[in-house]
Amino acid sequence: MKIAILDDEDYILKMIRKIFPDYELAHFRISRPFVQYVLSHRPDILFVDLRIVRIPNAKPDDYFSNSPRLEGLEVIRFLRRKKKVEIPIFLLTRYAEIEIFQQGQLLNFYPVEVNQPHEAIRVIQNKMRTITTLEQIAEWFESKGFVTHNRSLLEQLYRLNQFLNTDAIILITGETGVGKDTLAKAIHQLSDRANQPYIVTNIPALPSTLMYSELFGNTRNAFSGAQNNVGYIGKAEDGTLVLNEIGDLELESQVALLDLLENKVYYRLGDPTPRKFHGRIIALTNRNLSKMVEEGKFRADLFNRLKRVYVEIPPLRERREDISAILNHLAPEIRLTPKAREFLVKEYDHPGNVRGLVNMIEQFRKTALSFPRVGLEDVLQVLNVSLNMSQNMISNSYPFSNMENLDDLLDIMLDHLIQNNISFKELNKKLFLKAIKRYGTIWHVDPWEQLGIKRSSFYRKLNELGIDMKNLNTEKN
Repeated sequence: MKIAILDDEDYILKMIRKIFPDYELAHFRISRPFVQYVLSHRPDILFVDLRIVRIPNAKPDDYFSNSPRLEGLEVIRFLRRKKKVEIPIFLLTRYAEIEIFQQGQLLNFYPVEVNQPHEAIRVIQNKMRTITTLEQIAEWFESKGFVTHNRSLLEQLYRLNQFLNTDAIILITGETGVGKDTLAKAIHQLSDRANQPYIVTNIPALPSTLMYSELFGNTRNAFSGAQNNVGYIGKAEDGTLVLNEIGDLELESQVALLDLLENKVYYRLGDPTPRKFHGRIIALTNRNLSKMVEEGKFRADLFNRLKRVYVEIPPLRERREDISAILNHLAPEIRLTPKAREFLVKEYDHPGNVRGLVNMIEQFRKTALSFPRVGLEDVLQVLNVSLNMSQNMISNSYPFSNMENLDDLLDIMLDHLIQNNISFKELNKKLFLKAIKRYGTIWHVDPWEQLGIKRSSFYRKLNELGIDMKNLNTEKN
């Protein structure tokens, strides 16, 4: 555990040593190096003196205020508001005026008077018993299946922890496979809604013409053939509703969702009666909503409402410290050889993120010769199969990779269709099924990307062809 101290004297350093004898302490007398250390080393706790006297020959930009008297306050303001640092901060002062306590509430720090060192030590020790540390945050979320030791992500979860038991909407973004759905489930289970319904809806899978009624519900005969439907929002009741891939939400439903978020009221299709919503909404997306707003594809007011409580999960290649931890969590029985671990942790880019790692573990169980021991040769064997399945490698090695041979192949296929009375719809269904079953659990990207179509088109085609992916055996043929 690390503690960083900004103090122009040594008395605070001595006091902190008494309280935390086993912690690693970093002491600074100048603000700028202190801030640089905090941003690069991510300590667990900060202690900042309110008054920082200028050191002779120090540069003006080494400090954050014009007044030494309020330097510590400005340093905290910079860390909290500009750099979004969310770790516990104590502001130490000889005279804690009411204004300092007010700023403490605004900037989320703990003012401590240090005129009487013994009393200050008692106050700090008592406060530490009530403070949630990043280490505790990591343990809580790991207990619910979301594993991370990444400091940047843990700081986001530290801030998120303040909203667990509120009805604030939460937006989770990140690449495909990073664990957005796992984090959403962990948030629900750690909140006071854990015993309430947990409802997940996949927006791209909803038919565009029925999206509103599927979400908000409808009365009988609201449209041709309609039966009473409470909608996903009604099903969530006092629990949690997860809107997966909210970037695919139709504009009409975006308006209704914004009204729901602001007023906690919604209307079922065909019923003018307002209904109250008491649940919490978690929105997930791997799309750039900010760019979609610029392009007019997503409402700016809804985006501004969504991003108030926001978590961006970095891809696995940017949080390599999590790879071993995730492996140990998912498959504690696996014993990686040193070379296999080094390759997975330091060299492989994990394009499938956590989902790809899960799929890899499944393949280890089937193919590793000495499982649970997994060597580098086992890892490379699984990755070689996966890589050979990728579109680029197929196009480079397949005999029909040039257009002339591809035309020959299409002629053969067309003759076969005609001779066997196979419809194009049936052909489409066979191609979709074959692609899904062929790549199965070793896919490192989503199926619509493999087939070169949009996500919404993929799910629409599945509905048209009557394919239910949940009921498919997606193991490789």
